[in-house]
Amino acid sequence: MLGPDGTPRVSIEAGTTIGWARYLGSKGTPVGIDSYGASGPGKDVLAKLGMTKEHVAATALRLLGRAEDADELDAEFLGGEAAGEQPSGSDGHS
Repeated sequence: MLGPDGTPRVSIEAGTTIGWARYLGSKGTPVGIDSYGASGPGKDVLAKLGMTKEHVAATALRLLGRAEDADELDAEFLGGEAAGEQPSGSDGHS
């Protein structure tokens, strides 16, 4: 049961977020990977792409209006990078 539209929801998909909008409703946010080209140890690549429990928790906090707490969590566990920030230069690319 997803509840009525307007219920805060987060989807988590270690792949594309395409197709999740209909389940998330107007207050939902997807966490997923909508890019490609990163290489390296799986754990490192997933972390760089935002697929961590900390980033998921930060996303949920933002939905609940707790942006300051979310920013602290993202900064602590993503090395100060903004959530969803894409690799630059040769970072994560082969």
